[in-house]
Amino acid sequence: MLLASFRVLFAALVFGGVFPPDATAQVEPESEQPGEPRMSREQWLADIEAARRRIEERRREGRSFAQPTPSDADVARESFQRILEDDSLRAGDIVATSRGLLMFKGQSSNERSLNDFAQSHGGPQSRSP
Repeated sequence: MLLASFRVLFAALVFGGVFPPDATAQVEPESEQPGEPRMSREQWLADIEAARRRIEERRREGRSFAQPTPSDADVARESFQRILEDDSLRAGDIVATSRGLLMFKGQSSNERSLNDFAQSHGGPQSRSP
């Protein structure tokens, strides 16, 4: 019995010295971004209220928060503009457009236009019935 009590006392001293009681209950302080002042609760609530007023104003005016959906013509125009500005195009490259498959002829090196492309053979418009 004395030996068991000695072991308990020894374990308490060893682990008590390795793990002091306050070491396991430490809580790290909140980390703040360097250079950014911490916002007070009052400022945060004021920002929330200002945002709610802006939202309500937009609703009363009937304005939408979502960006308008581009038309198919706008998407096609933007896509073809990207093709015209693609510096990696080489003669014989095939591109898919709303007009079908087009082959880059590679004739112009400065300003590209629709004239720099030819209808690709085997495309939907070049098939015979």
